[in-house]
Amino acid sequence: MTPRSLGSSGPVVLSLIGVSGLATALLLPTRDGVPAMTTLLVLGGTVFATLSLIRDRQLRVHLCAMFSAGLVLRAVTAVVVYRWNPVFFSLDQVGYFGSGAELAARWRAAGNWASFAWLIGGPGNHFSEMWADLSYFVGPSELALRMATCVVGAYGSVRICRLGAETFGIRQGRWAGWVAALWPSLIIWAAQGLREPLIILLWCEAGLGVVRVCQGRGWRGLLGLAVGIYGLSLLRPHAAVWAGIGACMALVVASARRGAGVRLLAAGVASMVLLAAGLGFLGSGLLTGSSLAGAAEVREGFQGGGSSFGATANISNLAGALLYLPVGLAYFLLAPFPWQAGSALQLSSMIEQPVWYLLFALGVYGVLASVRRRGAEALIPLAFIVPIALFCGLVISNVGTGYRDRAQLVPFVFIYVAEALLTRRPQRVARAIPLAVSRRRRQLQASP
Repeated sequence: MTPRSLGSSGPVVLSLIGVSGLATALLLPTRDGVPAMTTLLVLGGTVFATLSLIRDRQLRVHLCAMFSAGLVLRAVTAVVVYRWNPVFFSLDQVGYFGSGAELAARWRAAGNWASFAWLIGGPGNHFSEMWADLSYFVGPSELALRMATCVVGAYGSVRICRLGAETFGIRQGRWAGWVAALWPSLIIWAAQGLREPLIILLWCEAGLGVVRVCQGRGWRGLLGLAVGIYGLSLLRPHAAVWAGIGACMALVVASARRGAGVRLLAAGVASMVLLAAGLGFLGSGLLTGSSLAGAAEVREGFQGGGSSFGATANISNLAGALLYLPVGLAYFLLAPFPWQAGSALQLSSMIEQPVWYLLFALGVYGVLASVRRRGAEALIPLAFIVPIALFCGLVISNVGTGYRDRAQLVPFVFIYVAEALLTRRPQRVARAIPLAVSRRRRQLQASP
């Protein structure tokens, strides 16, 4: 790391120190204060040091500032809410955290080292093992674990910036990354648990892999695609399946108009097939959940709670599923609606919902505009949105669950919003110049 890179990243260092000081001042008397500060400094400093090595000075400053702002907001949110209510994890995260902390305690008591066997154990829900490994090094500090998730969430905005930059351009990438760093629901979920920020990060890696394959960086792209999908398979196997479907769709679309399209498509599909077979997707029964009967059972499981909807819908047959899908998609993409503010979470979401409606409309426009301007390759992020949106729109029947899971595709929408906003202005300027010239010509002709 050069002195120049350190100097340009000074504000980030000061921000990290400020967050650490805040955590220390608020929580040092408790058992969580020192582990939280240490975790924040070690993990945040590692990411910061990596970003400081970027050669492009302007890009380096933007990414460091983006990571800093995202980390500050997430860490402060985690501290404030933890002080307000120590039981901060959502219900499913409480189970993962509790079982992980218990497993880590058994390892320490037996004098055993943390086990990373789950990393090569094949697809499954390995959140508990992941929490156990993290707890082994961090300790049974709930706030320290949240600080780790805040770092992952803040770094996710950096990867969103990279995905947008390599898909549409650096200006679009910066805009999308900044919105992701400052978006309220992404801040909340990153401060609450590791599931959403880590899944978003892996989704972005898979999307980056496809973009790089289409740009001719085959090995690097396939490696990123494999890492993204394999990582998803260790946490949410069904998410890995949908990511694989999205990757294949993107490769098919992107290769349709290329001279080397057949080779590109063959390489991508072959890699997906080999990866799926290697992970055991085809023989483990994980794909059976995609049947309508299985989807109906999953949907019934989400009916609990006061924010459920569509209780009378029957999606166990094709006709019922097709009739219900538009309603489910509307709830998944747009709920909670203003008239549904019946809980604290739904009320807090109303802060961002009006803005989200505007951004969603701009995202739809961005898809259409980008396809006209850039061709089929502009559909790569959309190819990752469609499978997960269709799946969640069909099976999720709880507003709170849908609001949380929607965070996984929100960053991809931001990329299209950036494309819509940043390409409209040049078009307006291009139209305004001829009009101004024509108006000035008429004025000169009419003057004596």
